[in-house]
Amino acid sequence: MSRTFRFKLSDEIMSAILGFSKVHEHDHRKDYKESWNKWIDDNDSLLTTEKRRLTDIGYEGNIDSKIYNAGRYYFRTKNLSVTEPNNRRAYIQIDKNLIDAMDQHIKESIENDYYTPAYGYDEFCDKYKQLLYVVVKNMYVPPISLNACEITTKIKKTYKNRYYIIARKLCN
Repeated sequence: MSRTFRFKLSDEIMSAILGFSKVHEHDHRKDYKESWNKWIDDNDSLLTTEKRRLTDIGYEGNIDSKIYNAGRYYFRTKNLSVTEPNNRRAYIQIDKNLIDAMDQHIKESIENDYYTPAYGYDEFCDKYKQLLYVVVKNMYVPPISLNACEITTKIKKTYKNRYYIIARKLCN
């Protein structure tokens, strides 16, 4: 026979405790306790049924304390609002030729003393204007049509990420 380690309250008692807890959510400790004692008196039959159910399934702890703690420390602070998950924006893939050109440029330049990712990016843009023009032109095509700022940011981020990858490989 398996032993039960977690005894859940019934749905009926949980909804009753939740309703009480949300009404008294911002009460001070003493006010909450007074309201709780009154609520217990008003819901005696419901609580008796729950106590009997928990005892029958083998709960040996203090049932009154379990119910109070559920209301005071769990349901009172529980957020009931359902939020919609944020939709992720579509991934914009950078042209493989551009990535290869970035890798080649970084590998050629990384040994120079003056080289930084920011300086290298500017130098890359000057050197590969024609390739950048073609890539940017392709990024304006629907369904994912980006504005100029988003395209610039995407290409710059890609260059700096490629720099990081190559620099890490050189260190290892």
